[in-house]
Amino acid sequence: MTQPVDGWIQLHGGCYYDFNEPSLDHVTLDSIAHHLAYSCRFNGGTRRLYSVAEHSIWVMRSIQIPDCSSRAVSGGFIFDDTGRRVKRAALMHDSHEAIVCDIPRPLRKMAACAELNAEIAKVRALFRERWPGDYDHPAIVQADLALLHTEKVQLLHPEPRPWPDMPPPLDIRLECWRPEEAKSRFLHECRRLGIE
Repeated sequence: MTQPVDGWIQLHGGCYYDFNEPSLDHVTLDSIAHHLAYSCRFNGGTRRLYSVAEHSIWVMRSIQIPDCSSRAVSGGFIFDDTGRRVKRAALMHDSHEAIVCDIPRPLRKMAACAELNAEIAKVRALFRERWPGDYDHPAIVQADLALLHTEKVQLLHPEPRPWPDMPPPLDIRLECWRPEEAKSRFLHECRRLGIE
């Protein structure tokens, strides 16, 4: 009997990722969108299914930066180069989780997870190389934290212990799209921003 090959995972659509030979050559945007749409935030602890894909879209939509000007055109918006780079990075900021999942932040901070964090960093770097953007822009960090507060208020049960300080929640209503819709919307935003 042949033993399964160690070190790789099968992805949606016949794609795969090999941790021993890190590369995105066998990963498609469709497979990424699929995994993000079927991956629930907060390790599944939400009152309704709320995907990483929807989270990523809300972060992108929530970006507030002075140089992120846009103009309406048929079918959407065109952003200036700086705004486009930030919006692209905001949409793709958690895309590596299609490979390494949405691992809870407290677990990632534990010393015992140093090797896991190193692998996550490798995958994240590959994603950032393939889809360049201003991933560390303060507007993305701020929008991600404000959305975290929004998600906490709208999707989680009352807190059993106090959370760290966060920016105020966003003035939006999270929609909790079905996975198929989240995937479709994520791919639509990718096309709109020129992410291939």
